[in-house]
Amino acid sequence: MGAGAILNAASNAINSPVAPGSLISIYGAKMTQGTAQSRPCAATMLANSSVSSPDGSGTHLREESQINAQMPYETAVNTAQQALVLRGNNYSAPMPFTVAAAAPGFFTNGTSQGLVFVADPSGAQTLAIPSHPAKVGDLW
Repeated sequence: MGAGAILNAASNAINSPVAPGSLISIYGAKMTQGTAQSRPCAATMLANSSVSSPDGSGTHLREESQINAQMPYETAVNTAQQALVLRGNNYSAPMPFTVAAAAPGFFTNGTSQGLVFVADPSGAQTLAIPSHPAKVGDLW
C-alpha cells in the first residue's frame, strides 16, 4: 500500500498530494504499541503513537491497525512537507509529502463504484448508481 508514505485515505494514491483537512493513511510495520480503540477525531495520541507536522501541530488519529489521521487545516498549501510518526520515544524516518489546496479522493464500495451521494433540494441523499447517476449541477 505504500509503506512509509502519506496517502489520501480515500484513494490510497501513492505520490499524490494531500490537502489540509483531508483524511490521510500511513502504512508501515509496528505503527503503534499494542492495540487501542479508535477515538473521536480530537485524539492526537493513540496506542502511544502520534503524528506531527513541521509546524508542530498534531494530526487527529482515527485507527490503530495503520495510522489514519486528519491533516491539520492549518497546513500550508503548495508546499513540500515531512511528517514523523512518534511511537513511544522513537521517531520514524521523515516521510515527505506535498500539500495542495485541494486533493479529492473518493471512497469506494470495494470495487469501482464510488460512494457518491446526490442530494435533492429537500436535503435527502441517494447513492449515485448507473441507473441514477450524478449529473452536472447536482448537489452532493
